[in-house]
Amino acid sequence: MSFNINIPLNGLLPNGSVSYSTTSDNNGYTSQQVSLYGAALEKNNLYYSVQQGYGNNGQGSNSGVSLDYRGGYGEAQLGYQRDNTSHQVNWGASGSIVAHPHGITFGQYTGDSFAIVRAPGADNVAIENGTDLHTDWRGYAIVPTLTAYRKNDISLDTQSMADDTDVDLQGQTVIPGGGAIVEANYQTHIGNRVLFTLRGAHGPLPFGASAQLLGDNGAASGIVADQGQVYLSGIPDHGAIVVRWDDSHVAQTCTAQFHLPNNPQRNPVKTVSAVCL
Repeated sequence: MSFNINIPLNGLLPNGSVSYSTTSDNNGYTSQQVSLYGAALEKNNLYYSVQQGYGNNGQGSNSGVSLDYRGGYGEAQLGYQRDNTSHQVNWGASGSIVAHPHGITFGQYTGDSFAIVRAPGADNVAIENGTDLHTDWRGYAIVPTLTAYRKNDISLDTQSMADDTDVDLQGQTVIPGGGAIVEANYQTHIGNRVLFTLRGAHGPLPFGASAQLLGDNGAASGIVADQGQVYLSGIPDHGAIVVRWDDSHVAQTCTAQFHLPNNPQRNPVKTVSAVCL
């Protein structure tokens, strides 16, 4: 005969539960066990379990503790068990080290097909494809498991980005072959995020004009919207914006010098007005 009960401890211990079980047989042997288990830390990536058991007729007591941590760079386990005749300690770890054309990246244990995320300069950005996946200090990460010959979406959590970091696309889709390593390459903009309001000599600049940071390779560029507004990221503290448009099939251009204010702004997107001449 056996009896089991499991009680969630949401009010006392989030993501934790306690269980009790007892078993009896026809020979008079009875065993009981109480367990406490669950997940801890902000991302619920530390799994724990504590057990205490007892049996009559010479079975004695037994106990055990186990921890399993799953982080961005691998997994580690630690455990201890004890009964009447022995004590045992066990531990283990798993992960991966991947060498690629851009350097070396540490990550979780990989499957047959996996991806390397490349977002240069975007450090410690969370990836929404697994437990505690995030970019390293250079902006690289490993997505350890992909489904071969299928579309796999890899998304960055833009809410975890620093105020001076931006990307053109939040997500990408990759289709790996069997045993393939694919790269998800993100165009990053490291610098200030600025909403410019640009005015020409005769009023706001025309809708649809192209704006680009002077001396930039084209990464910091955008299209002028209503009222001469344009959003650009990866912007230095001072510089110039070049704006180009066509007026009756005649190419027009102007340059707006800017100096970002030193006073801190609560909004991560700074607002600046400038005259384009």
